Amino acid sequence: MQTFAAATLWLRLHLSPIYSAPKRVVLMLALCIPLGSAWAFISSPPGSYFELNGGYIDLAGTDLVVEGVLILSNGAHITGIRNLVIANGGELDITGATITLSQDYSNQGEVTNQGGGSVTRVDGGPSNPAKGPLGTIDPFAGNTPHTQTATPVPGLNGTLLIVLSLLMAWLVWTRPNLSLLAHIPNART
Repeated sequence: MQTFAAATLWLRLHLSPIYSAPKRVVLMLALCIPLGSAWAFISSPPGSYFELNGGYIDLAGTDLVVEGVLILSNGAHITGIRNLVIANGGELDITGATITLSQDYSNQGEVTNQGGGSVTRVDGGPSNPAKGPLGTIDPFAGNTPHTQTATPVPGLNGTLLIVLSLLMAWLVWTRPNLSLLAHIPNART
C-alpha cells in the first residue's frame, strides 16, 4: 500500500501539469494492476538425473514434479512442498531422506526406500494449508485419498486486488484531501 501511495504522490506532483486526466488514469491503471500469482514448481524433466547429497531445500509452497530420476541421499531434506507428483517413468529414491508436503501426493512412477526415508504431510500455514490427513504417507502407494481438508483463510485474490487498486486510484483523484497531498504543506493540488 505504501508503494501505491508513493506512486500516486509522484504522479500527482510530477505528471499533473503534463498529462491530461484520462492519460493519468491509464498510466495509473498500468502501474497498479497486480500481476496474477506465479505458477511455480520444481521439475526434474524426463531423462534428467539429480542427486541431493545430504542437502536441504525449502520449496516454500511450490510443487515438486519428478519425471526423471531424483535421488535424495542420507540426510537430505526437502520441505515446503505443496504437491509431490511422481510421474509415469519418474524415479524417486528417498533412502535416509525426509520429505514434507502439505497437499497432494501422486505416485505413478517408481519410489525406492532402502531404509530411513519418510514422506510426511504437515500443515504449511496459511499460504500452504494441509489437504488430507496429517502424518506419514506411504511412499509406495499411488494417489493418496483426501479424508479431511483444512479450509484456508480467505485472502485477497488477484481480482479483489485489482478492484481495490481501482478504488484507491479513484479515491485519490476525486478526493484530494484523502491523498498524501493533504498532509504536505505547500503541495500542488
